[in-house]
Amino acid sequence: MRSLARASIVGAALVGLFVACGNAAAPVDASPSNASPAMPGAPATVPSGAQSPGAGTATDASTPSSSRDAGPSAMTCPPPGTFAPGESTQTLSVGGVTRSFIVHVPPSYTGAAAVPLVFDFHPLQVQATTWKVATGWSGVADKEGFILVWPQGVGDSWNAGRCCDVAHAQAIDDVAFVRAMLSKLSGDACIDPKRVYATGCSNGGGMSYRLACDAADVIAAVAPVDFDCVTGATNSPSCGSCNPSRPISVAQFRSNGDSAVPYGGGPTSVVAGLEFPGAQASFSDWAARNSCTGAAKQDSARPLCSTYESCAGGTETTLCSLPVGAHCANYIPYGIAAVAWDMLAKHALP
Repeated sequence: MRSLARASIVGAALVGLFVACGNAAAPVDASPSNASPAMPGAPATVPSGAQSPGAGTATDASTPSSSRDAGPSAMTCPPPGTFAPGESTQTLSVGGVTRSFIVHVPPSYTGAAAVPLVFDFHPLQVQATTWKVATGWSGVADKEGFILVWPQGVGDSWNAGRCCDVAHAQAIDDVAFVRAMLSKLSGDACIDPKRVYATGCSNGGGMSYRLACDAADVIAAVAPVDFDCVTGATNSPSCGSCNPSRPISVAQFRSNGDSAVPYGGGPTSVVAGLEFPGAQASFSDWAARNSCTGAAKQDSARPLCSTYESCAGGTETTLCSLPVGAHCANYIPYGIAAVAWDMLAKHALP
């Protein structure tokens, strides 16, 4: 399973390029066939970048999403000043294993009002420190005013179901890790408990699906990228054993140019025995899980995206099909982080 990373953008050469670029956008194939324009209708993408603890400065004066969209929940917050803008690495113990995660607090955060939180899970064989500068999510967090968390997987992997090792082989309980992080952060920061979201690419996208299946009581919506749900013990049904406690909005982003996790489904070329249902099959599966009715509608503002709008509990099920681009390589050219946030921000826990 670990060889899946060799088909990802996070092979050794590109990891080096990520690090060398520092705050620059994630590298993408610059050949004409892969020089993709931004997704039609996508908000402006803000390049990602690291920030030292307490070094936050004022950003643009647009209203952060913490005070718009689904709206913050009434709650009692920790005393202001216990959590400051900037980035920090934190640790906690889960199941006898010391786990770490990077927390990005936007410059607009004061602790006086509840803000959303987004978990962004790295791909297989990639560390959180590398992944956090590759997608543009931190720029979106700063603009929109939500807290962003990059968890670190055991062996740079996530137990998303039947994939991926090391975490799968060691039966690591990554759902418990997420619940523990949320509990700790909720005691330290003013987080809106109804507006906690999950996203990630490749194995990290699979982890987002795992949370939709096993933690829909605390996760409001998910946005997986370049992966299918693999909670099933076998390839068919791929998303077997997935029983969300309620309908949950899912917005998936998939590339037709992905050879590691094929858009059309089938076996992956790099992991013997592992098969994926494919983007359209996954789209239909989640529409059924969410009891959606009617046909999926193409988004007039974002024609690459189609959505089942009439689903149980006010949820939506979306698939954005990107015409080109390698595995996990479409974040910057298509503005995935900004588009995903707009979709996630519409939804809150009941």
